[in-house]
Amino acid sequence: MLSKKHQSTVFVSSTQIQKMDNKPMFLLLLFTLSIATPSASSISCPMDLSYVETFPWDTSSCRDPIDTQHCCQTLLSLFGIGLAKHLKETSLFQLPNKNTLKSCLQDFKLKLSCLKIQPSLVPSCFHNSTQFINNSSCAGITNIKDWKQKVGRISPLDTSCKGDLKSDTSCSMCTDAGFKVTSQLTSIDPKNATKCFFFSVLYAIGIVNHFGPTDPAAASCILGIPLRR
Repeated sequence: MLSKKHQSTVFVSSTQIQKMDNKPMFLLLLFTLSIATPSASSISCPMDLSYVETFPWDTSSCRDPIDTQHCCQTLLSLFGIGLAKHLKETSLFQLPNKNTLKSCLQDFKLKLSCLKIQPSLVPSCFHNSTQFINNSSCAGITNIKDWKQKVGRISPLDTSCKGDLKSDTSCSMCTDAGFKVTSQLTSIDPKNATKCFFFSVLYAIGIVNHFGPTDPAAASCILGIPLRR
């Protein structure tokens, strides 16, 4: 449903219609639709990123002197917490489009700014972020129903990643299960191995683990997020 702001732009004035009355009707329709379409800036992010400021992640690699490689890995994984929460709430593995992702990354930048981390790190670290949007998938999977059809109702992830992952042993079992499921998916879709691994990670921490995406032990094990000491 359009907001009141955008509803007010749907109607074309009589003067505008008179100016266009000699033009094909489809041009009038396109004109009406174009002024009624919400701009990218009006799209809100469907993910709650408030955890960025409170989660005990190690911010040192993103502070002067910045270790770009490790900082980007950390920020991508930190953003993954939000995607895993979104998966749990909606059963969707990805965001719907580029504009939604853009809105979420803008929110992400604001949260990092509150921690006095340079917002400019986000565009440099997320320059290739197509795995986050629904432009292509792993083995045709877009939601949990698809996942169950491809992987099975009970996968190695379901049995190995549900508990407390603080110990090296429990974490290793979960990690091994992730590689097994990823291998299963890439046998179906060998061209999207990276995305299949990404889906396995989101499923493990967003759906399987009892403690959830914001649990430090789960996030450290499954997403590889370094924690503060």
